[in-house]
Amino acid sequence: MLELSGEYKGLVIMLIFILIPVLFLKTINKYLKAVIYVYFTVVTVVFIQGREKIHDKYYDVPVPDLYWDKNSKWVGDVSYYYFIPVAILFSYIFYKWFQSTKSPLSKVVWTITFIIVICLFFIFTFIFNFGYGYRP
Repeated sequence: MLELSGEYKGLVIMLIFILIPVLFLKTINKYLKAVIYVYFTVVTVVFIQGREKIHDKYYDVPVPDLYWDKNSKWVGDVSYYYFIPVAILFSYIFYKWFQSTKSPLSKVVWTITFIIVICLFFIFTFIFNFGYGYRP
């Protein structure tokens, strides 16, 4: 059975930041929302199980380089499964919102918001890769 340790609290927080906005979107129907939630749940379970499997197989004191190599590669690979769909999803959302606004001021506000979201996207990507795939 999959058991979540405190090590994955950051992952849960990241998923909350990704999935809560999806819940309140009116531009995405409920079936697509369900697909998005199932997708991220499956990716999360696979990520945690794979990472724990690497830990069980390679982790020893002192920690061998092979452990760090496998772990870093696994985290790097899985980060694509998290962040490429997020980039596509949020680009679609902002495109729809930008398209629906009429006033120039609203377009400026949405553009600034989009830039902030892009910065947050890169911050989350960095934190995920650094936090779970760091090799000392």
